Amino acid sequence: MKKNRLNQIVLSVVFGFSVILSACTEKDDPDPDPENHATFAIDSPREGDLLTSNNTLTISGMIRGEQELGGYSIIIRRKSDSLVIFERTQVAHHTALPFNEQYTTGKVIAPSDLELEVIANLGSNGQTSSKKINIRAIP
Repeated sequence: MKKNRLNQIVLSVVFGFSVILSACTEKDDPDPDPENHATFAIDSPREGDLLTSNNTLTISGMIRGEQELGGYSIIIRRKSDSLVIFERTQVAHHTALPFNEQYTTGKVIAPSDLELEVIANLGSNGQTSSKKINIRAIP
């Protein structure tokens, strides 16, 4: 009788520990969403387009994300010294972000190579993706 009682106690203790251990083990979290990626379609300007004095340049196109994007920035900088001559930022939360911005040049004194960069904010983690094209300013 004592032997059966002792076996019951041992089995109860082992069962209790197994319940406690199974409750404390970490469950596998589902895989996080894959990283967000963006594709860019820059309709205007095109690679190599010329920009002349006192004209308006239309910067238009579409950014598409696999997941929701957090907005975009458009930057035009001189390639020779990276001086930013135009910058526009838009905060929006969609998987497709159309853009249509206007940049009016001043007087262009000498030919200058410029770089247009469209940057997509991929989400709240600070990751970005971008596309660059080259344009040329001429007098």
